[in-house]
Amino acid sequence: MVGKGGVGKSTIASASAVAAARAGERVLLVSLDEAHSLRDVFGADIADIADSADSADIAVTGAVGRGSLELREVDTLALAARRWGALTGSALGPRIAETAGELLPEELTAAPGVQEFLGMAEVADLAACGRWDRVVVDCPPTGAALRMLEIPSALSAYLERLWPRHRRLGRIPSSARMLAAVGAAEQLESSASRIGTLVGDGAHSAVTVVTAPGGVAAAETRRVLTALGLAGPPVHSVVVNRSRGADGAEAYDGLRVVRVPEAEDEPVGVAALARLSEALDRAADSAGPATATSARGSASATTVHLESGTGLDSVYTLSVRMPFADEVKAGRAGDDLVLTAGGVRRRVPLAPVLRRCTVQDATLGKGVLRIRFRPDPEVWPL
Repeated sequence: MVGKGGVGKSTIASASAVAAARAGERVLLVSLDEAHSLRDVFGADIADIADSADSADIAVTGAVGRGSLELREVDTLALAARRWGALTGSALGPRIAETAGELLPEELTAAPGVQEFLGMAEVADLAACGRWDRVVVDCPPTGAALRMLEIPSALSAYLERLWPRHRRLGRIPSSARMLAAVGAAEQLESSASRIGTLVGDGAHSAVTVVTAPGGVAAAETRRVLTALGLAGPPVHSVVVNRSRGADGAEAYDGLRVVRVPEAEDEPVGVAALARLSEALDRAADSAGPATATSARGSASATTVHLESGTGLDSVYTLSVRMPFADEVKAGRAGDDLVLTAGGVRRRVPLAPVLRRCTVQDATLGKGVLRIRFRPDPEVWPL
């Protein structure tokens, strides 16, 4: 769940998790929001069951139907301490570990993007363990959530540019320091790959954007949807919480819009969340099937196809989903395409065939940026 702070994102995420549990699924609800408001949303229906090294596990004590519901509030500071401690304790040599161990977890998490990356890495690990049928993630407010979704691909791209994998693995490390550096780079690359696979898999994951009624909220949500198009994850639907009617439906043309009426009382506890989930289901039914959204969401954020011709006369088209974008700035940096829209910039690695091409032209229409490429005679294999 992604949305601006105060729109009811955590409440909608909790109601969705309760609905899935009542339907018989094993559900994990994870909070990556530093506010950690799950305790407030579930109220007296939760009880602490453990304080692990990296999270506060919470058990739901109220009835949730045929399934089960577990809650987890991820502490990225504790995560940094655990993972950094493991690295300095094993992968590094004794001397390096002594020096590196002087770095405090607070110093690590102060670096831009570290907390977001650790949070998503934890979600990827939890989703892969197989204990749950569904993992619902309550993301931090919009800005941090977008960084969270962008960082893995950006990190992989920068790591490959600064220290390509074939170079770091192509020779035997000459020292403990170099061995530690290679190990750290491989761990980062592995985590980024797992996150990227999870986020980009339209068959198993999708983003629900929670917003509020009104023109200002709609304008911001459209910018968020554009940014999500750049970040890559498929969008399942837009939930307008505390809706006052069907006005402004055209603001999200092409997406499934679920309008949840404002509740008389603030939903706190399993019973109240179950009632909210029923209202959410009724609103989803009235919104119709998610056919268009699913088709749109399951498509890759970027696709490449041969438009016409062969050899040096070929024309290739790169298509990038850019929903609701009014303007896109595009530039090329080596083997990457740099796209900027809605205040978000993303480096898109070019497919190998496009790296040997030059840009011919570009068009933006119906939520898709299309860039046409022609082979560069100087580097095109003959």
